[in-house]
Amino acid sequence: MESNTAHSQGPSAESLRRGYETSDITFSGLVWFVLGTIVFAVVLWIIIWFIMQMFLHNARVDDVPRSAIHAVQVPPAPTIQPMHAADVLPSQDLQEMREHEDAVFKQLGWKVDSATHSVQIPADMVAKVRDAESAISRSAPTAGPKNANTINPGPPTTQTTNGAALSPQGPGGNRQNPPYPGSERQ
Repeated sequence: MESNTAHSQGPSAESLRRGYETSDITFSGLVWFVLGTIVFAVVLWIIIWFIMQMFLHNARVDDVPRSAIHAVQVPPAPTIQPMHAADVLPSQDLQEMREHEDAVFKQLGWKVDSATHSVQIPADMVAKVRDAESAISRSAPTAGPKNANTINPGPPTTQTTNGAALSPQGPGGNRQNPPYPGSERQ
């Protein structure tokens, strides 16, 4: 009870001398603040409602057709088979495509089975391609003098500023690391 009586008497002389707050928040001030906030929110909602109604009205005005004759434009039909230009069914079209492919493969010298439309590349052509690829890999240029413009075999490398090459295998380039410690040959 003492705290209520001390509070109702006002601040003490010591509180005033030290510069403490001399008044508390009044209940009427708090009520006015809450009421003001509520009134402000209601006014703001009303303004926003009028603005939205204006936007809705403008959108409805813009949606009015510009002509008394309101024609619905239908997109053109998709071009599916049979078409007017080539009046064939899909199975006939597929057969024509396979015959054209068979003719191209026969012209290349490949063996074509006309019943299954499977192709087989002749063994001599496969051997020629394999020999050409191995000749290319054997004739790869070797590393020349330092800073020479040559192509090194193997994966691409990136030159760093100090001239050391970095490769996807890590430092050392194509060097193979042993699978486990102690397996190095000396």
